[in-house]
Amino acid sequence: MNNKTFLAIAPALARWKAVLLCLLAIGALFRLDVATFPDRGLPEYTIHLTASGLTADQVESSVTRKVEEAVRALGSAVQISSDSRAGSGTITVKTTENLGSDYKDRLEQKVSEIMKTLPVKEYSISQEKLGDNLVGFYLLHGSDVQTLSDVARYTVYEKLIQAQGIARVEIDGQAVREQIEIVFRPSMLLAYGLTPEDVLGQLPQDVIREQIGTVGKTGDRTAFTWTSQTEGPQGLGKQLISTGKGYVPLKTLADIRDTRGSKGEEISVYQGSPAVGISVYASEVGQVPAIRQETAKMMAELNTDAGGKYELTLFDDRAQPISAAIAQLTLLGGVAAVLIALYLLASLKRIGPAALSLLAVFMASGTVLGALWLFGMKFTFSALGPLLVFVLVYLVAGATFFSRLDRLGAYSLPGSLKTAWTVVKPLLLALVVMAAAWFTIVMTDMLKAEDKAVLFDAWPVIVLGAASFALVYGWIIPVLTATWLAEPEPADAGENIPRTPGKVTRALTVRWEKMVQQGYLPFGLTLVASVVFVLLLQSFVLVDPFAQVAPKEKTLSLPMVQESNIDDAIKAAKSAEERLRQLPEVADLYTDASRERLTMHVKLTDKSKWTRSVYDLEKELDKQLRDIPQTDPFALVVNSEQKTRLEFTVKGPSMETTQHIAKEILVYLQKMSWRDRDNREIVTDERIGPAQNTAFIDIRPKPDMLARYRVSEEEIKRQLQSYLGEKQAGSIFVNDRNISVIARFPDKWMDHSEQVRHILIRTQQGAVRLSDLVDWSSGEQPQVYQREDGMYVFKVSSAIADARWIDSMAYNLPLAMQEKITVPKGYTILNEDELKKLREEQSDDKDWSGRLIVMLAMVALVLLTSLLVQRRARDGWFALLLLPVLSGGVTLGLLLLDHPMNLMGFYGVAAACAVLLSLALVQLDDMFAASSEQSSIWNGVRSGMQRSWATSAAIAIAIVLASLPIAAGSLADGQTFVSFASALLFGTVFALFATLVLVPGMQHAAEWREAAQSDVSIPVLVRRIRDWQENERIRRSDARARKKRQQQLAQEMRKEAQDGSANKKRELAKEDFLPLPTGTDDAKP
Repeated sequence: MNNKTFLAIAPALARWKAVLLCLLAIGALFRLDVATFPDRGLPEYTIHLTASGLTADQVESSVTRKVEEAVRALGSAVQISSDSRAGSGTITVKTTENLGSDYKDRLEQKVSEIMKTLPVKEYSISQEKLGDNLVGFYLLHGSDVQTLSDVARYTVYEKLIQAQGIARVEIDGQAVREQIEIVFRPSMLLAYGLTPEDVLGQLPQDVIREQIGTVGKTGDRTAFTWTSQTEGPQGLGKQLISTGKGYVPLKTLADIRDTRGSKGEEISVYQGSPAVGISVYASEVGQVPAIRQETAKMMAELNTDAGGKYELTLFDDRAQPISAAIAQLTLLGGVAAVLIALYLLASLKRIGPAALSLLAVFMASGTVLGALWLFGMKFTFSALGPLLVFVLVYLVAGATFFSRLDRLGAYSLPGSLKTAWTVVKPLLLALVVMAAAWFTIVMTDMLKAEDKAVLFDAWPVIVLGAASFALVYGWIIPVLTATWLAEPEPADAGENIPRTPGKVTRALTVRWEKMVQQGYLPFGLTLVASVVFVLLLQSFVLVDPFAQVAPKEKTLSLPMVQESNIDDAIKAAKSAEERLRQLPEVADLYTDASRERLTMHVKLTDKSKWTRSVYDLEKELDKQLRDIPQTDPFALVVNSEQKTRLEFTVKGPSMETTQHIAKEILVYLQKMSWRDRDNREIVTDERIGPAQNTAFIDIRPKPDMLARYRVSEEEIKRQLQSYLGEKQAGSIFVNDRNISVIARFPDKWMDHSEQVRHILIRTQQGAVRLSDLVDWSSGEQPQVYQREDGMYVFKVSSAIADARWIDSMAYNLPLAMQEKITVPKGYTILNEDELKKLREEQSDDKDWSGRLIVMLAMVALVLLTSLLVQRRARDGWFALLLLPVLSGGVTLGLLLLDHPMNLMGFYGVAAACAVLLSLALVQLDDMFAASSEQSSIWNGVRSGMQRSWATSAAIAIAIVLASLPIAAGSLADGQTFVSFASALLFGTVFALFATLVLVPGMQHAAEWREAAQSDVSIPVLVRRIRDWQENERIRRSDARARKKRQQQLAQEMRKEAQDGSANKKRELAKEDFLPLPTGTDDAKP
């Protein structure tokens, strides 16, 4: 194809491609799958092992330890911890997976191989996922629990499950009981010589159309089915049970109770009324924002149809963060694009470039979305941030291209293409620098492993964004520009006369020239100030996990007193909710009420609206929940991180030695007899391991008694198990619903261990008490062995009368223990603070060699790209040197606006870096082009700045204005992604300063160095700093001398005035009227 043919078909080809890209973008807007996070696993694996029949010691030595060793051999494991208990074990593996890691496959293969040699019956490997597709959690609240349950199950469920995009609807099943109880009568069982197992074994199971056989041949075959259904609770009571005295109906041996519709074990309370929780999940394919809107519409219809009998309220809007982020950040990009288009309209006085700049942004970003749609990828938070970064680069490219094209006047097709690639090349280098920075982060341990996992799915956007940029701005837009825009008519000579700069402009220009002529000095000072600022204040910036995008919630736990019932819990929950809603920091809450405790789920308002600190808020919460009837205020937990017990952790390589040290600490605490002023014991409830809420009784059969009564151990166990706890007795169909049936004894009939002793065991010699057949002794808590990175861990803790004494005792007691407890080398005793500090130090242990290798490789890539694209390495060096300058700006933005560093904050920093690199490299390219046209270095720098400073300033101002409403919190529902706008706002301001001041100074210094052929830069920089300091010293000395002279002159004038006023006036004499002499002697001194 020759040039003429290309010039002939290029416009038509560009128009068709533009149309296809626009259609692709429109299709992606309606069909691209949108979710909060991708279905990617976090770098933490849990291995569950089942080894029935083994003790905790055996599981630890022969199962979990060997699996640990096999997993550790794979490498990449940051921490390996295990729990070994009787019959089972759990191993948790935290890894440092990088992009493209196959660790999961290797882990599954290794575990599968090692399991063949271990006494393990079952095993499984689980991994937590980033996304759960939860759209929202609703609360259906009203006056009657049974009505709410029926409405949720029949009305709400049936309406939601048919909606497109909803995969499943989960309804809380604990609010209402759905079961039938068989309550045995102990006296009747004794009278008929039956055990509960004898009765339950004779109950028939309901079956429907169970095939039991066929007759006949193939052509005339007849199948027989069996259907047996119990007719509700009454039919269940008529079932006949065989006894030694004949058949008796079940209702003679037990009470049949229909508990359907009664209050369940746990009831949610919301706004003073019972509530039923409903969770709505989206399907794997669909747009979560659209599903959210459709669900909200259906909920509104249900509330309208309810007529005030009940109400559906959205409590946890899980789809809100991604929906609001897409809406508001799209608004940010749109406003910036419109402002830049208005600038092009005002500066070029043509509507064509402004319209094409908007079309270019739409096509380029739409191409990325369309490619994601075609490849079957989801648009999530992991892709939203990178796309916004590219949108900002697109804005810079469009404004720069049309401004440069108008200045050059190259509106022909070859000229337009040539101009476009002079813009595309520096911006491609900027994208390479950004990609290298992203790759450095995800391939090293600069971030936590769980945070890096959120960034992995950005790589498709990076590849597609760069390809779209090259296609749209490197070919389509230049061709369309040459086709649609005619070369403007030459302006009148009078219009080209530059305006005389004003006083302010001249002052700013002079100041700018002085700063630029300092060379590297402004850059060095700015870099040092930025780095020092970050080092000093980075600890004050809040950091949130990247996977956390929803507002934080607070969970409060308030135990109920013993013997409380569900009605007492509901009443207490209403009282607690009424008090908490009075606090301005509480936005909403609901309570899960049970006989054991109240669990309050509290949603807090935005922190900017708080009237007190976190500490004061927790104190107020504790105060409000102290005197609620039927609750235990001393067991209230307001903050899960608050210390409630004195705790010591013993770590060591040997299990026996570590356990021995832990027991010595336990004995030491038990012997402490400290008492407070009220004569109460200060140290109580000493234990090793978790709380022992269950007492254990060891039962051992008496062989001689078993032989005497001719009964086996298995028979005793079978009969004893049927007496203890609730037993599942199958299910029956009632009104086409399968209702479970449970069997139990009456309340308080067997609540104490001594009552179990008197259970009658049926033998061939008659009924015998259990105490006659077995020995009875108190047992110990089942042992659980914990290991962390090969070290055994035992925790010793005790309750303290006053929680304020915990910190002082945690540091003083170990010093006192040293006299009585010997700790061998390699073993440590740590309090809670020391343990936390140790884990932080372990997490801060970085792989500096790996970082260095990756960073050097990325630097080499950037410099190589700079040489290939720009034919010089200076652009790459300047881009790398400018990145640290921006750190101070973004840190300042997050600090001043009090926003956390989260996922969108990270992408806000990336967006600011993209703006800085794009503006700086384009400006540098203009200065290089101008230097070849000017006779001096300074004229080249100044001419290059005059070409593009207005466009750079307009782009930066547009981005700042677009970011300002979101960063200021003016828009609702922006708490999760406001960090993006905060970092971008201040980062763009710093980027503009660097582009207009630092880059010209660096270019000026680099040109002078190249012209002088100087190979030493640091001494020159030091000399300039010294010259600057000397000049400043002289200037201050001159200022002081000038001020001193002015003071002396003022004093002399005041003295002369005083002397003149002191002299008396004399009368004029005759000599005063004589003429002045005019001789030559008057000129003599």
